[in-house]
Amino acid sequence: MINIKGGKTITTYYHVSQDWQEGDDLLCFDEIYAQTGTEPPWKWEGEPFDTHLVCLFKTLEEAKDMKTEWLPNGLILQVNLPDNPQEWGMMVTENYEGFTCVIGRIPAEYVHIYLE
Repeated sequence: MINIKGGKTITTYYHVSQDWQEGDDLLCFDEIYAQTGTEPPWKWEGEPFDTHLVCLFKTLEEAKDMKTEWLPNGLILQVNLPDNPQEWGMMVTENYEGFTCVIGRIPAEYVHIYLE
């Protein structure tokens, strides 16, 4: 957690994306499909699952491993969630693997390209 002005805190997470652009909300698979009418490329083997979630990594190392193994051309994104994401319209949960996830979308103001 990082303290910011006024005693508020944020928690930094990471995400690996194939096609995110600065200024865009970070969307789950279902949201991309709803907006474009086209299924985005699936990152994993097998049938899509957890398609309503934007999954996040708690460490940069996990994101780097994911990028290396599954998305070598992907971007590592830094996601700074406020300490009370539900007040900002975000529902945070965990998937069956225990990863922190946001349902649907993460507003662009909380997402930035991680610069090494």
